[in-house]
Amino acid sequence: MDGTDHTFYDVTGKDTTLFHHAAGPDDASLGSQYVQQAQMWFDSVWSTISYERQP
Repeated sequence: MDGTDHTFYDVTGKDTTLFHHAAGPDDASLGSQYVQQAQMWFDSVWSTISYERQP
Protein backbone atom coordinates (compact mmCIF):
# COMPACT_ATOMS: atom_id res chain seq x y z
CA MET A 1 0.00 0.00 0.00
CA ASP A 2 1.49 3.29 -1.09
CA GLY A 3 4.83 1.58 -1.79
CA THR A 4 5.17 0.19 1.76
CA ASP A 5 5.75 -3.52 2.39
CA HIS A 6 3.29 -5.28 4.69
CA THR A 7 3.26 -8.83 6.05
CA PHE A 8 -0.03 -10.69 6.31
CA TYR A 9 -0.71 -14.02 8.02
CA ASP A 10 -3.62 -16.39 7.36
CA VAL A 11 -3.79 -17.77 10.89
CA THR A 12 -7.44 -18.74 10.64
CA GLY A 13 -6.90 -21.09 7.71
CA LYS A 14 -10.20 -19.90 6.29
CA ASP A 15 -10.31 -22.42 3.46
CA THR A 16 -8.43 -25.24 5.20
CA THR A 17 -9.89 -28.73 5.16
CA LEU A 18 -9.81 -30.31 8.60
CA PHE A 19 -8.49 -33.83 9.08
CA HIS A 20 -8.54 -36.02 12.17
CA HIS A 21 -5.06 -36.99 13.32
CA ALA A 22 -4.01 -38.28 16.71
CA ALA A 23 -0.57 -38.67 18.21
CA GLY A 24 0.01 -42.20 19.44
CA PRO A 25 2.75 -44.09 21.23
CA ASP A 26 4.69 -44.49 17.96
CA ASP A 27 6.43 -41.17 17.17
CA ALA A 28 7.11 -42.42 13.62
CA SER A 29 3.43 -42.98 12.79
CA LEU A 30 1.77 -40.68 10.25
CA GLY A 31 -0.67 -39.31 12.84
CA SER A 32 2.08 -38.55 15.36
CA GLN A 33 4.22 -36.85 12.73
CA TYR A 34 1.28 -34.77 11.51
CA VAL A 35 0.42 -33.65 15.04
CA GLN A 36 4.06 -32.77 15.75
CA GLN A 37 4.36 -30.72 12.54
CA ALA A 38 1.04 -28.95 13.16
CA GLN A 39 2.20 -28.02 16.67
CA MET A 40 5.49 -26.69 15.28
CA TRP A 41 3.59 -24.59 12.72
CA PHE A 42 1.24 -23.21 15.36
CA ASP A 43 4.12 -22.37 17.72
CA SER A 44 6.01 -20.57 14.93
CA VAL A 45 2.98 -18.47 13.97
CA TRP A 46 2.12 -17.76 17.60
CA SER A 47 5.65 -16.62 18.44
CA THR A 48 5.77 -14.48 15.27
CA ILE A 49 2.57 -12.46 15.57
CA SER A 50 1.45 -12.68 19.19
CA TYR A 51 2.13 -9.96 21.70
CA GLU A 52 1.44 -9.38 25.36
CA ARG A 53 -1.76 -7.45 25.87
CA GLN A 54 -1.33 -4.21 27.79
CA PRO A 55 -3.88 -3.66 30.61
